[in-house]
Amino acid sequence: MICRAIDSCFRQKVDIEVILVDDGSSDGTYSHVVNTYASLVEQGQLIYAKIEHLGQSAARNKGLSIAGGKYIKFLDSDDFLIDEALPKEVAYAERINADVIVTGYMTNYYADPDRMTLIKSDFIDAPKLDNGIDDMLLGNAPLTTNALYKREKNSSFKME
Repeated sequence: MICRAIDSCFRQKVDIEVILVDDGSSDGTYSHVVNTYASLVEQGQLIYAKIEHLGQSAARNKGLSIAGGKYIKFLDSDDFLIDEALPKEVAYAERINADVIVTGYMTNYYADPDRMTLIKSDFIDAPKLDNGIDDMLLGNAPLTTNALYKREKNSSFKME
């Protein structure tokens, strides 16, 4: 699944830096990723960082500490970007000078644990968040992975 996530990033038609933070895996992720994407690693387009298993927030904070781009998009290992998603999000964020863009997302259901046989997909609209914190308490909060975040160069922004 991690290769699908990485490949989806490099299919985006924008200048991109992909940072893969390995949260303590013991399944050979490092050797697989470095061997599969050796030229991108050498060119600095794919940065691999490994940390001890401390959870998603620690992994995202590690990525934030490395990132040099204007925008940040988080993906989990089983996520992927549809083609042209990132350029559209960036263009919209630029047009309205947004700090955060929240999008809809798709949930896929598979027949097998290897996620090879897709049963169905559901598209989930972006949350409206018209009612601020009440919407979030009602379960309408955006997912970390369906948002694009503007990154300020000197920001101390951290995930908690």
